[in-house]
Amino acid sequence: MKNKIILLILCMVCLFSLTSCGQQNSTTSNDNKPSIKYVDIYDVVKEAFVTNNGYTNELSKHMTEEVFKRINYNKYNENDPKYKKPLKVDFSLREVYQTKDNENNLVYVDMIHSIKITDANNKIVSGSWDAGITFTVKIAENEWYIIEDRQYADGRLR
Repeated sequence: MKNKIILLILCMVCLFSLTSCGQQNSTTSNDNKPSIKYVDIYDVVKEAFVTNNGYTNELSKHMTEEVFKRINYNKYNENDPKYKKPLKVDFSLREVYQTKDNENNLVYVDMIHSIKITDANNKIVSGSWDAGITFTVKIAENEWYIIEDRQYADGRLR
């Protein structure tokens, strides 16, 4: 009986060790860059990717029209007659890290996004998976504005 208790305790210790070994320090990202958040652009970027409403007044407060045109899903072949409407957009976005350039009042926000566009017959119209994108954000007092984007098709970041 004593051996079973010792064996049970050893199993619990091993299980605890195995589950805690895979956990990552919450203050660093995958490549050990600090995950300090200087600006929160997530909601605006997501809206710009998936909106059907074009370059709205709200989006114009936070990004250039050129950035919007490069990231909005409507740049794909949605008007091609071979695709049956309505189109369905599956989108995911994840922030990886931010770095700050104090000298130029810029923040670089590195993100990973995936987008899959299908038509009403579930035929794939277009998409990209795990694509890296870096947004250059100009900071002025309590406001921010996305002035540039750089996309990486292979999933890498700066």
